[in-house]
Amino acid sequence: MSPPVGVSIWLWIVVGAYFLGLRLVFFDQRFANKQVGQDANRISAQTGLLKPLIGYLTSAGLIFFAVPMLARSANQLAELMGVGNTFFGTLFLPLCTTLPELVAGLTAVRMRAFALVVGNAFGSIAFNLLLLAPIDFAYDGSLMGGGGGARRHMLCRDSRHRDHRHGATISRAANQFH
Repeated sequence: MSPPVGVSIWLWIVVGAYFLGLRLVFFDQRFANKQVGQDANRISAQTGLLKPLIGYLTSAGLIFFAVPMLARSANQLAELMGVGNTFFGTLFLPLCTTLPELVAGLTAVRMRAFALVVGNAFGSIAFNLLLLAPIDFAYDGSLMGGGGGARRHMLCRDSRHRDHRHGATISRAANQFH
């Protein structure tokens, strides 16, 4: 069965589960707010929506403009250290990209907003899984199609950076994975 729109059927399931989960959380929070008598309009009128919205958008904008430099630096470090981009992207890059989540979580703990901490952790994981769908669409092959193509691609690409003289040997070894 060929995947619709170039994305693995498994990732379509992930996308569907993400939006179903998002819908369930939304309605759960709405129900919980009604149970305790909170009215969203009353709360936003009392606290003012503009100031927190500006803070949120400004923080998101800073991350949006800083992360491309982080990705370029990670790529250069992976090449200079002689490790593959996949290895570096699996181990070191997430340490940096998770820092905003960690700091937001610690701040929420200090504010005693424990539901925000849990929502941040689960939401981050779910959103990162959701990102696999557009990556799969852009990727040549399928990320979820057995993994053979991805392993071959990683082996060839990472090995070529280290030693150009053994390209034929590397290509033959990579073809064993497919």
